[in-house]
Amino acid sequence: MTDDLQNARTAGRRLGLDLIRDLAPTGPGMSQRLATIQRITATNGSLTADLTMAGGTLHAIPVTTTCARARPGDRVLVTTYGRQSYVTGILARTGAAKPLFSWSSTWEGTPAMNDGDRYEEKHETTTCGGLIHCEIAACISGEGEYGMEFTFTDPKGTLKAHWSNISPQKRGGTMRWTTTGSVYLPYDTYDIRLNTYKYGSMSISTNGNSDTWKDAEWGTNGVCRYARLTIA
Repeated sequence: MTDDLQNARTAGRRLGLDLIRDLAPTGPGMSQRLATIQRITATNGSLTADLTMAGGTLHAIPVTTTCARARPGDRVLVTTYGRQSYVTGILARTGAAKPLFSWSSTWEGTPAMNDGDRYEEKHETTTCGGLIHCEIAACISGEGEYGMEFTFTDPKGTLKAHWSNISPQKRGGTMRWTTTGSVYLPYDTYDIRLNTYKYGSMSISTNGNSDTWKDAEWGTNGVCRYARLTIA
């Protein structure tokens, strides 16, 4: 009986060791290094990065979803499991907290365009991707409605996204109107345009600066209109 028990224990230990060897990863274990992104490529819905680091370069390294906001020039963390590497983290960059797009105005008066006509307030080209947070605001008086819109066009001139919002209809008085939304963009270079439009006889007002928006970006006097895009 004792020999049978000992044999069973020995067989059990051998089986356990065999299972560990079968399940354990082959080759070297996990390692982490720092690298700089030289280029990001979007292919079939996935992002890969070309990297430079101490000792050489890496090409077409998969980028995880947590790093979808990475840009060329960013310092990133590269994690390697066995022989496969991934971009798994972004180190904080100078100005990373700044908006992707920002516009403001202290102008007061009645917009000169006809109802529904678009007036381009600003446009710029930037490279980005992922979920983009849109934020707009205006202090308006009189009667009517006031709206703002963002358009996102790719290098081929194709409209890839559009976000627009319009204030509630006014019938006198002054209103501070703010609203937010979001768009999702594939990683690419975009021409971003901000347009404004109106309906009725409304006007832009600061109400003696008491209704302006004041913060670290707009200053102590504030602004009566603004629009921002940030990476969510």
